[in-house]
Amino acid sequence: MRYFLQLVLFSVFLLTFFVRSASFDGRVMTVLAFSPLLGFFVPPRRVGISFLLLAATLVLITAPRGGFSIKHLMRSNKSLRLLLRMYLAWLGGWTIISLAGVDAGNSIHQIALLLFLPLIAIILFLAEELTVGPDDWWAGIKAALWIAIVFTLIQIAFGLEYTLFPSLNQNVMLSAATQGMRYPGPFRDAQAFSQFLSVSLSFCLLYRPKGSTVSQIALGLLGFIILLLNGSRMAPFGLLVGVVAAALITPGGRTKVLIRLGLIAAFVLLVSFFVDVEKIVIVRRFLGTEQDASFRLGIWIKSFSIFRAHPWTGIGFENFSEVVLSFVNGGFWQSQQGIVVYNHPESGYLKILCETGIIGTTVFVGLIFMVLKQYWNVLRNVNLDASRKDFLAAGFAGYIALLMSQITVYTMNDPRILFLFGFCSAIPFLYWREKVRI
Repeated sequence: MRYFLQLVLFSVFLLTFFVRSASFDGRVMTVLAFSPLLGFFVPPRRVGISFLLLAATLVLITAPRGGFSIKHLMRSNKSLRLLLRMYLAWLGGWTIISLAGVDAGNSIHQIALLLFLPLIAIILFLAEELTVGPDDWWAGIKAALWIAIVFTLIQIAFGLEYTLFPSLNQNVMLSAATQGMRYPGPFRDAQAFSQFLSVSLSFCLLYRPKGSTVSQIALGLLGFIILLLNGSRMAPFGLLVGVVAAALITPGGRTKVLIRLGLIAAFVLLVSFFVDVEKIVIVRRFLGTEQDASFRLGIWIKSFSIFRAHPWTGIGFENFSEVVLSFVNGGFWQSQQGIVVYNHPESGYLKILCETGIIGTTVFVGLIFMVLKQYWNVLRNVNLDASRKDFLAAGFAGYIALLMSQITVYTMNDPRILFLFGFCSAIPFLYWREKVRI
């Protein structure tokens, strides 16, 4: 039964792209761009980045027709060249400093998996040249969000046995025992799922496609309910900050955003009259914030000792779980919730600091700064139609939400989250149509 449902969801996902008005080549490019989200149907490690690398390489070689080519795109598009140079500086810098890490081979292998980010950027730019527009990108995000919601509803009805993984992350099971069930949807980790939801809902709140608004409002409300059932605290906060920030920097965008936020607030208030809010998992987790903060602070302090031992170049990318064994109780942490396997420092940025040191973290922060500055420049200075302006604002809000949620957890090793990072990073460069200095 599970495989039949997965096949149905997969078919719906693919059909979403091929009923669009874009050219056939454009639709193929769109499917390729969203191919990391095939992790909703089979375990992400199986579909993984190797599939994307193979498919992207084949299509980039064979698909362009009519005199259009990658070579032409690279020559004519300055913004793509800039974005690719930024990725090269980031990944090249991490590779060099990882050579001094405790396991250079593992680090370089893991960094190689990040190479699909520039491939995603090239595919997005190719698709844009092949008549793919914001409505087509939104169709892919919307389809993924609907499927994630359906997946979670099945889990609510039939239990967490409906999953793609042989075992779920410990935060799902430990929280279920103390604070209530946290539904991870098609992810192994509830926090990674919350990040996907927060980015997707950013587009749902801020982008206004052609067609029915009622279905989009329904999708947004359902997605918000699933986000509350997920139990993550940072993801809803990141979503709120991202949406408000996008409204503040986008000319003429404040009224629309305030109306939609008001609808969500009214919905939450209405629900609170009929439901015992203290039984909702996210409320129970907020009530236990002090205890969780104390636990996380203890982990941060222990992790910081790893950084102090390797301040400049770190221990090497993705080597934290190996090195932590000699720093913290053999890799285990005793808490009131039970025995916790301690394989990351409960913060994406602290993990990067420990693994890549001051130099690597500076390079990564520089990349983030350049992307944010490009968003600012394009939203404030470039004349675009309303559709692209809305899509830019949604991408900016999703990028902020994703960055904020990495404060408490590192999820960039999931290809679906990495896709969202690459997608939101590429959007301001995709619509850079004037000579804007950054």
